[in-house]
Amino acid sequence: MPLLFELVIHPLLIVSVGVATVTALSFRAVSYTYLPDSIPWVGCRKELFSKLRANLREYKQGLQFLDEGYTTYSKDGKSFITPNATLRPEILLPPSQTSWLFKQPDDILSARAVQKSLLATDYVLPRQTFEIDFHIEIARIALTRQLGALTDSMVDELRLTMDGILGSNTEDWTEVNLSSAMLAIVMRSNARAFVGLPLCRDKTYLTLTYQYSMAIAICGFIIRVLIPDVLKPIFGPIFALPCRWYAWRCNRYLVPIIKSRSANMQLSKTDEGRFTLVSSSDPVPNDLLQHITSAVYSSPSHLHCSPHIISANLAMLNNTATHTTHLTIVHALLDLLSHYSPGPSSPLEYIRAEASVILDSHNNTWTSAAVAQLHRADSAIRESLRYTTMGGRGSMRQVTPACGIQLPSGETVPQGVWVGLPVAAIHHDAALYPEPDAYLPFRFSDEREKLQAESGGPKALEASKLAMTTTSHTFLPFSHGRHACPGRFYAAQLLKLLLAELVLRYDVRGLEERPKNIIVSDLMMPPDGVSVWVKRRSNGDEKEEGEGER
Repeated sequence: MPLLFELVIHPLLIVSVGVATVTALSFRAVSYTYLPDSIPWVGCRKELFSKLRANLREYKQGLQFLDEGYTTYSKDGKSFITPNATLRPEILLPPSQTSWLFKQPDDILSARAVQKSLLATDYVLPRQTFEIDFHIEIARIALTRQLGALTDSMVDELRLTMDGILGSNTEDWTEVNLSSAMLAIVMRSNARAFVGLPLCRDKTYLTLTYQYSMAIAICGFIIRVLIPDVLKPIFGPIFALPCRWYAWRCNRYLVPIIKSRSANMQLSKTDEGRFTLVSSSDPVPNDLLQHITSAVYSSPSHLHCSPHIISANLAMLNNTATHTTHLTIVHALLDLLSHYSPGPSSPLEYIRAEASVILDSHNNTWTSAAVAQLHRADSAIRESLRYTTMGGRGSMRQVTPACGIQLPSGETVPQGVWVGLPVAAIHHDAALYPEPDAYLPFRFSDEREKLQAESGGPKALEASKLAMTTTSHTFLPFSHGRHACPGRFYAAQLLKLLLAELVLRYDVRGLEERPKNIIVSDLMMPPDGVSVWVKRRSNGDEKEEGEGER
């Protein structure tokens, strides 16, 4: 501790951080002078340095600014500029220009450039990691096409982890921290799908992967926000050292496994140029690490064949899957538990009743087809994604051409500026969602049931569009179009299984009121300190009398 304290107050460190901060402020303070004057700002007051001060106020008033811009400009078909605490203001388009945004090619508006900038991937990960979108293609293929094969292992890990964390006491109620419990369950379940047994149950490895993912997020933020672009090549690698440290420690577990699997694949190259494991008594692992390894060795490029690059790709996917899935399930449970009412009218009881019937009809075995029928669980989570949108801004794209681009409304936006949509405001538009500021857990499943009850293919197709994984111009937590989150199908299955297994195996006491979220800029994060009371059900899948009647 004394060493850390001396390091923090060391004069050279203070000077370095001070210089970097002042330089960043000076660079960023003038950057927005290149934005079109014809696009209005929100959050500005009549005061000295009004735009700079609006950027600083956005730290606490981000969502308020977005609501102001949406009400004042978006509904009239106009774009607006929102301040940003990072001192990089962004242009948000009105819903009338959503189609135009999603139709733009990557060499005009780049989603990848935004992702690289957000995490500062050139510094926190090996540079080759993001040169080819292996992590995206693997998520699209392995975490979607293999969902059926992954279901059994996901359920097995969910049940085992719940028993260990929530307990098996059927007599007494147990108090657990909701966020910590869900994080542990999500991490173990993800690890089972990502690296398989036995590594997914190694507590040291799990701790390291979480610390690594946090280091990527925090170091990436610091590099992006505090360090100007001209100084990133100097300071970026320094601030990314924690990422390198955790990568090295994780690689001590992963590299031997990758080398072993790679050696086997090299021995079994087929005439078509594909690699598979050699025939042996051991089954081929069905986990994300295996699919990444197979993909890189099947690629014409040999840049990604390094075990360290394969490990970095896994870290990128783990970073996304851990945090987004954890936050989503905590938000959903807080929303559900704060709408709790004792007896069969509780939303959790409806979800339990549906899950019990579905599980019974599939011989008490979860399959992808069975999970797809969990319409109430799906609706409750989808509604939470709408109601408690984690990011007020979304679908961000970076202007790529050196000459800039021209918006449909005629304004020219210079290279490097970010353009996106006011997602949270769209999700709370009364013209799109009746009672937009109320959490209605079965908003989508009720409508789905109505449509499915009507005969005809078009109605059935329309009902399927109400699923959690179906994106649209009005439902954007996973973005939309060709850059929609490729891992959303895996995430949806895990979230629904987690919720279904939780209510089937445990009773959970409701909350008197919804705990307030932590709001930073446009981000909404659930509070960490919320405890809930749980008790193991004596017969996990037994329906109580009167349950499920609506």
